[in-house]
Amino acid sequence: MNRRQLATSMIVGGAALSLAQREARKPSVFAGGWASLERMDPSQAIEAGAGDAISTLRTSPEAPDLATACSGDDTAGEVITEILDGRFAEPLIDIVAGTTVTWVNTSIVSHQVVFNGLAFDRSAMLQQDDTFSVTFTTAGEFGYYCGPHPFMKDIVRVDSNDG
Repeated sequence: MNRRQLATSMIVGGAALSLAQREARKPSVFAGGWASLERMDPSQAIEAGAGDAISTLRTSPEAPDLATACSGDDTAGEVITEILDGRFAEPLIDIVAGTTVTWVNTSIVSHQVVFNGLAFDRSAMLQQDDTFSVTFTTAGEFGYYCGPHPFMKDIVRVDSNDG
């Protein structure tokens, strides 16, 4: 992914964490992996810089906080969720059309995001700290599962962005 200015909402280990970009045009990266982010103040996470385990997050500058993004508000942005050992972090991701969902594999085991039907392309095999993003432009429910672990199943529910 390209590094860009952002404001984003993240789901980290099932807990909501809101990040807001403070300086214009500064790339948003954090080092140390996802587990360290849970222990960081959001401003520290943004300013942590590069390291061995870099994850870059992106979204529109007007991205809502997680509660807004998942409440059916008509503002699109980005939701980031983890792939854990043996499960996806969120059993239901509830968003509005135009929102990008990014999956981050925090497990040491390889995983793959595969959608039921032909709605979207499947991800490549995701190694630890790899990401996969899909922008949902139409309303509906989109089931997905992990290719090598088909017992890992979840849903993205997309509401229209009509207000």
